[in-house]
Amino acid sequence: MKPRTDTHDLASPFHEGEHAVQSQLGVRQAIEPWARKVIRPFMPQQHRDFYTQLPFVVASARDAGDRQWVTLLAGPPGFIQSPDSRGLQFAALPHPGDALADALQPGTDLGLLGIELETRRRNRVNGRVGVLREDGFRFDVGQAFGNCPQYITERAWRQVDVTPEEASTTRQQYLDAGMQRWISKADTFFIGSGYRGDGTANDAFGMDASHRGGAPGFVRVLSNTRLVFPDYAGNNHFNTIGNLVLDPRVGLLFVDFESGSLMQITGRATIDFDSEEVTRHPDAQRLVIIDIEEIFNTKNSSVVDQYLYPAQCCHLLNHTITAISSAQITINTCKCTNRFLHAFKFSETATMYHYACIFINECLGNGLAYTFGRACNQDEFVAQVGHVLFL
Repeated sequence: MKPRTDTHDLASPFHEGEHAVQSQLGVRQAIEPWARKVIRPFMPQQHRDFYTQLPFVVASARDAGDRQWVTLLAGPPGFIQSPDSRGLQFAALPHPGDALADALQPGTDLGLLGIELETRRRNRVNGRVGVLREDGFRFDVGQAFGNCPQYITERAWRQVDVTPEEASTTRQQYLDAGMQRWISKADTFFIGSGYRGDGTANDAFGMDASHRGGAPGFVRVLSNTRLVFPDYAGNNHFNTIGNLVLDPRVGLLFVDFESGSLMQITGRATIDFDSEEVTRHPDAQRLVIIDIEEIFNTKNSSVVDQYLYPAQCCHLLNHTITAISSAQITINTCKCTNRFLHAFKFSETATMYHYACIFINECLGNGLAYTFGRACNQDEFVAQVGHVLFL
């Protein structure tokens, strides 16, 4: 049954579509006072710091034909800066050939998802493009809020050297056999949706970018132009579902984390709230059916760094534990956190030495940080520790 929409409460961080879904499912009275505290028109310092160390963000917007798409904006850590709590400065734009190439203009509605797969941390911020430059743009914040780590598959980061010249993009209106296999094996994709409302200046309106995850195969291919996936229990904001109730335009992004390829899909969504089919999908609260209109398939995208499953990182972690042991440091005595261990998974790349030694300083202190670096027989690591200590 489709939820009934009503007039919009301008003081609420939600629009009428989100309100309608919350009301239908009996959570509106509980979520509203909480959301008014945590959904802010600015970014707190921890959110600002989070974005500035990411190698990519997920972005959702519409093209010149008003079709919804999702893409990645990427660069070396630091390509995003936060000059103030109401904005982000990007040194990146969608690449030529991307579905959103040339779509970002001053005033464009833009939804962003910052996600750190190795720690399963994520943060969402919605707003508009501000000043546009040849190599990037300012993003003006409308709403910012954190998300829980549910359904995020943990992956470690490793930089891959791919030039833009190696990328190739094809466009088509249907899924070929290879695309269908890709989707059927996926455990992660990103979804974009939006609702502009009556045009009034309201931060509850605009674009939204979100993550969806599950066991491989949780997205089912019904035909070469139709997909279905379950909508699991979440934070009860219903940002995506609330948008789609009022405006069915939708964008999906599938990422091949090993090859760096991207599959961007635009189409229309239908929400199945309560049919018998919902019960056939374990843990599903609803189903979302996607009717595909167009696909951009980019191979060897230079915007995607390589992400590895935790099992593929075991040899790095084992090396780390051996090094800790040889330095007579145990995981218990140094009170390592998950993030501390994550940092060492990446210690094969010089870029991550800097982050690793920051965490090791926090956990072990200066002297033991040097000891650890020497135990690893990593002169560059020791040098990076020294750099951080004397910043």
